[in-house]
Amino acid sequence: MWERALALGRQSPVGHGPYETVSCLGQVVRHRQRARTGTKAYVRWVADGSVTAAWFWSARPPVHSYVLARGQYSHGDHHREAVFYVHQGHFELIPAQALAAHSREQRRLAKRSANRADATASGQVPGLYP
Repeated sequence: MWERALALGRQSPVGHGPYETVSCLGQVVRHRQRARTGTKAYVRWVADGSVTAAWFWSARPPVHSYVLARGQYSHGDHHREAVFYVHQGHFELIPAQALAAHSREQRRLAKRSANRADATASGQVPGLYP
């Protein structure tokens, strides 16, 4: 799940024009404003670590959750700041456990690779007996 989210959301909304739709992966840092029509939150984008405001129409993603969102970055009318406007219904929550599972898998694969490299360097071929 995390690898898919990374592949789809490898961009940051910062630097994209107001008419350019982009998919981004980020973590909700805190809520800024809760309204009947949606939620304005601050999101830290995985691609570059920047934190920007994001508007989620008719939704309230939990703080600390990861979101894979599709939308447009533009200047907001309210609070005089640039905002990533998430297209209505175009985001999915990525459980924090998915990142932990991905990290464990990466460590396991790195350890397996290191063990194979050590075995090859010592002249042993994994799976064969001397």
